[in-house]
Amino acid sequence: MEFEREITAKIPDFAMAKVEGDSELRIKTSLRMKYEAEAAVIEKNLGNLDQIRQDLGLSARKICQLLMVDPSAWSRWTRPGGKAPPHIWRALQWYLSLQEKVPGLHANYFLNRPAIRVDTKTLQQVQELEFDHRELLGRMQSLEKKSDSLIQRLQEAQRVNKVYEVAGLVVGLMLAGFVAFLWIRGRG
Repeated sequence: MEFEREITAKIPDFAMAKVEGDSELRIKTSLRMKYEAEAAVIEKNLGNLDQIRQDLGLSARKICQLLMVDPSAWSRWTRPGGKAPPHIWRALQWYLSLQEKVPGLHANYFLNRPAIRVDTKTLQQVQELEFDHRELLGRMQSLEKKSDSLIQRLQEAQRVNKVYEVAGLVVGLMLAGFVAFLWIRGRG
């Protein structure tokens, strides 16, 4: 016993406390004490477990299925002096908050959804699809580069074509001027 006191005196994150179900004092971490305090605040704000269950409109069996706990644990927690673990209180708090945000979301949404079973064949198909997807992305990027290159070549060709058009106009004007010069000289 003296040894335990010495340890807790040296480590400030631990404290001696009586843990539920134990007859002796045991070390409780500061995190555990924090979680238990948070659970007590949640209980104070929301009410006891049976009140929350009734607010949700669920039977004891359904709430156990929703929380994924054994019904005997629920019975133990709801007895006088019983205490649910902090994660149960947090889960109920989240579920109540979720129902406030999405009123149409009922427990049946969570309870009646089949679990997805992934076998090796399905996993292989998913991996093949991912490979095909990556391959198609690579092809798409390659095509984008080619199309960008073609667009640049087309724009360059248009610039060259405009230069040729301007050159053609200049040559045409020069030719017209030369013909006019010859015509005027020939008349004169």
